[in-house]
Amino acid sequence: MLDTEITYSKTFTLTENDVQNIFVTAMEGGIDYWATMMVYDWPKIQGEIVNEDTGKRHDVNAITVIDGVEYVASRVGQDWYAGPLIERIANNDYDASDADIIIQAGLFGKVVYG
Repeated sequence: MLDTEITYSKTFTLTENDVQNIFVTAMEGGIDYWATMMVYDWPKIQGEIVNEDTGKRHDVNAITVIDGVEYVASRVGQDWYAGPLIERIANNDYDASDADIIIQAGLFGKVVYG
């Protein structure tokens, strides 16, 4: 269903469970320094946040997570954080800061905060 093959210098499968865990980790603490959660439905991997700097609302969902992971994978060798971060994601050894970067990349096409 949502299982997505991710390729960087390696290939790994980002499972629906992985997507849900990254979503939950971000929504429950990773993004709270720049966004306020308005709607949060973790089983459906759907939420809505408000950017505290701009006041703009953003939908956050499984596609946001997948797009973010694909963006970070595409930045391996170009951005200092990308290689170590994608390794942590591939090994399910990430934290709230990593999940935050994934959400930012998925929403904005780059890392904006932190």
